[in-house]
Amino acid sequence: MEALLEAKRLGVAYGRIEAVKGVSISVAAGEIVTVLGANGAGKSSLLKAIYGLVAPRGGEVRFGGRPLPPRLAHMRVASGLALAPEGRQILVSLTVDENLRLGACRRTDAAGLEQDLDAIYAQFSNLDRRRGMSASTLSGGEQQMLAIGCALMATAAAFGFGLAAAATADEELVLGYIAAKTGPFVGFSKTNETAAQMAVDEINAGGGVDGRTLRIETFDSGGKPEQAVVGVRTLVKDENVLAIIGPFSSSEARVAFPITERLKVVTMPMASSAPKPAEPSQFAFRNTSNEGYMFSQAIKTLKEKGIPARTAAIAHATDDTISKVMGTRVFPAIFKRSGIPVEKVVTFKLSAFDLSPQVSQLVSSPTDLVAVGAPPEQAIELVTEMRRQGHEGRLVASSTITLTCRSAWAHRARGPRCRRPSSPISTTGPGPSPRNSPSERAPRASERCRPSSTPRPATSSCSTPMRWSRPR
Repeated sequence: MEALLEAKRLGVAYGRIEAVKGVSISVAAGEIVTVLGANGAGKSSLLKAIYGLVAPRGGEVRFGGRPLPPRLAHMRVASGLALAPEGRQILVSLTVDENLRLGACRRTDAAGLEQDLDAIYAQFSNLDRRRGMSASTLSGGEQQMLAIGCALMATAAAFGFGLAAAATADEELVLGYIAAKTGPFVGFSKTNETAAQMAVDEINAGGGVDGRTLRIETFDSGGKPEQAVVGVRTLVKDENVLAIIGPFSSSEARVAFPITERLKVVTMPMASSAPKPAEPSQFAFRNTSNEGYMFSQAIKTLKEKGIPARTAAIAHATDDTISKVMGTRVFPAIFKRSGIPVEKVVTFKLSAFDLSPQVSQLVSSPTDLVAVGAPPEQAIELVTEMRRQGHEGRLVASSTITLTCRSAWAHRARGPRCRRPSSPISTTGPGPSPRNSPSERAPRASERCRPSSTPRPATSSCSTPMRWSRPR
């Protein structure tokens, strides 16, 4: 392959100190060549000699097949050769956009300049989000991006093609996903991750977005707010994600939102159920309503449909944040407001192997309703044991459980263990129906099935399809 840039037997000295001695290097078009060496090995001196900032003691530099005269750096820029210095030598008093345009000050092709400027912003999305901000506000890595961008803007036209032409149509679009793959929310988070990947697969199968495929880059926060902050910074700065799905919980969202607002990155938590966590933000969305609202709607629907709801019991996990809040605060408050006395409260650990003692307590004082605060797996175990012991109470729960149960019902509807409920499952709010093919669609409310080992279908937010909404 013919070399585009070639240095032969190059030498550089500072007085009696010889920094570079007889180095030869060649770079072909489209090739990346790395020079490695310890501090003081002569790497910077080699690049300065190639660029014309220092006069070589010996050897020659050829670019595009032509020799370059020594110490004429401005002529090398006009030929298409530029140096992006390690020290991030940008003008911090100017904005990002002004720095890039200054890098192209010798160019006269106005149309090509604008195309290449757009291409620079496409390559360095961090700069795009900060184009009107002072360069002094950028991080060290972002300032280095700007220095590289200035060099590219200065030289793009000299090669006979713009940067925009070099951008590939099949470049991936990356979405960040902050999941709780470990920690107390892992059971809840798993379903959301599957749903997000299914959506991406469906979009890619349909041709992607303008011919570009989507890809999800995942970060495990463990359900911890401090790790959610690390996740946001990692995904935005290292992965250049366009938007972030997550983080999972309200506590994580509260600390992540100010950062994504400053970075101007859209953030969409999956289960941010606290009241108004994203109200002041322009870049934060939520795909759930708060748990109190959802559960109160479920109770309202029970009464509107004349379903018995005279008494209630509560069963909740004590070692899971969401479950404990639901069992100790949300459920009692809404039952009290609705005039439904709570006659029994039972608790359990997520690691409990046997829930029969807790269910025995529920059976000893049967109630019309049993409100469950637990991840889906434990809720299913509880319900199965309730049926085994003959408890006929109606299960009510929050959206974190029932949105998961909905997908389980849709799956089991095609299995031999499913039977049609004797009465429809009521809904608790408007929302568009899922767009599934006839053979794969989820059952409608009047068709939805459940395993024969579970109690009567729950009236809750499970039948409310997920839909995006602006926070209020």
